[in-house]
Order: sequence, then C-alpha cells, then structure tokens
Amino acid sequence: LFATLIACGSLAALAAPVPKDKAVEPPPATDKQREQAVNNLKKIMLAMHNYQSAFQVLPHDIVDKDGKALLSWRVALLAFADEDAATVLHKKFALDEPWDSKTNKPLIAEMPKMYAPVRFKDLDGFTFYRGFSGNGAFFELGKKRGFASISDGISNTVGVIEAGEAVVWSKPNTDIPFDPNKPLPALGKDIDGVFHAATLDGAVHRIRRDFDADTMKAFITIAGGEVFDFDSLKPEK
Repeated sequence: LFATLIACGSLAALAAPVPKDKAVEPPPATDKQREQAVNNLKKIMLAMHNYQSAFQVLPHDIVDKDGKALLSWRVALLAFADEDAATVLHKKFALDEPWDSKTNKPLIAEMPKMYAPVRFKDLDGFTFYRGFSGNGAFFELGKKRGFASISDGISNTVGVIEAGEAVVWSKPNTDIPFDPNKPLPALGKDIDGVFHAATLDGAVHRIRRDFDADTMKAFITIAGGEVFDFDSLKPEK
C-alpha cells in the first residue's frame, strides 16, 4: 500500500488502514518531531474545546439524517481549529456527503498539518490521531457527549491518542475499537519510544510502552469509576 501511494499518488488506496507490516520504519523521532506531536495534540484538543463551547457537546463523526456516518469528527473540528487553512478547508467539504464522494474525496490530500504524522512523511492523507470507541470509551456513533457526561473527569479520560495504525483522516468509524475484556491494540506507531495521549482537559501526556493494561483501560473509559495510579503509565524519565 505504501508503494502504491508513493508511486502512483492514488487516493483510491486510502480506503483502508495502513498495514503495520508494510510500513517502512523511518529514523527515530527527533526532539523537534516529538515537540510537533505534542503541539498537534494540543491543537486538536483546543479545537475540541472550541467546539464544546459552541455546541455544549464534544464532536463525533458527522452522520446523515438516518444516522449513517459520513465524515470523521476530525472534519467537524476544522471550523474550530487554530489554523487558517483548516477553516478554509472546512468550507470545501460537503457535510451531507460521505468522505469518499466526488466532492469530498479529493480533499483527503489537503489534510491539515495538525493531523499529519511527524515521522512517516509519505503518508499523505493518513493520520495516527484517533480516539477509542464503544464499550464505555469516549467516541461512540450516535452519542453526543459534553464534559458533564464524563463522570470519570476530563483530566482522567483519553480524548485522542497516537494510534498504532494510520487511517484516512476524513473517514468516519476509524477510531480504535475498545473492549475492556480484550487486549489493547498496539499504540504509538508514529513516535518511537514513549508515545502521547491527550486527555479531554487538553493536557498531553507521555505514555510508557510497557504500560499497565488495566490502568490504561481505566484511563480510556468515561464513566468506569475506577481509581487508578496514573504514574504507572508515565515513563521513568
């Protein structure tokens, strides 16, 4: 898939997540790239807070009148981002059409910088910034949630994380399926070493690779009522 994208520039290949075994591992992340990853997450969360202020709910995938998902929540955030290009791009989208419609599909290539990978530079149109969906996680199709509905507290709940696989940034239903009874998938592909997670209060946290799975699951749920030691997720240095 990588070879197809690079050689042909074909947006047709953007319909599925990038297979992890096809990725060409780039050099280790630089301090500048790590800083950029943190800044990207801060911009995403700032846009979320702006959206919350406007509508009293946090963004979710854009759906049609029948509840069918059309576009990712990442598109919904464009009008509230602190990037002029993102605001302009939002106006180009047909919000009542699916992500791969004649109007919307060409806009995949115009992905805003705040969604762009920092190490995998050839992944045009793909992002690692995803949330968790279902089974008590924040993102769930058809659910409109504001800060008041996060009973675990917005500082204790993951909003967006660096995922283990990249997805088309404007495609809906691309958040990480969450099941508290199953192992978590690989996380943090774009940044080697530690990776980053943004909580719903807008803070960005460094997460160790050998994190405690039960603590991470408690960190993901919005209303589990768990008491957990956040220090077990932090790197030693």
